[in-house]
Amino acid sequence: MGQAFMIDKKDKMNDKWRSALSPFEALLNYAKKEEIAHRKLQKTRRAYTKERTKQRERLNREVAGLDRLMQDKSIDEDTHARLNKILKIVYEQKLQETRKKYGFKTLTPAQQPSEISFQPDLSP
Repeated sequence: MGQAFMIDKKDKMNDKWRSALSPFEALLNYAKKEEIAHRKLQKTRRAYTKERTKQRERLNREVAGLDRLMQDKSIDEDTHARLNKILKIVYEQKLQETRKKYGFKTLTPAQQPSEISFQPDLSP
């Protein structure tokens, strides 16, 4: 009764028929596959985090450039606000594209943060 765990079951990862395994061997095989899947997920998460960090740094540089242009009086406040809003929209689109690229669920509009703040909110 206990040996029915993997008897004559088709292995899902290698798509091969396996002979009957003892429960201990089946457990080791399952643990090995689980560990491989966990490593793959960790690798994907690291790549996603690295990509998002690059995007965030790029956005911060662009916002700093806009601020510098406004301080130098190259652009007025209205233009600064419009360009800043465009940068935020592009950033949110990149977020969705990156999540989709790495196989994570894309956020619905209700789940997305309503406001992306570039500076800490110091209001009481």
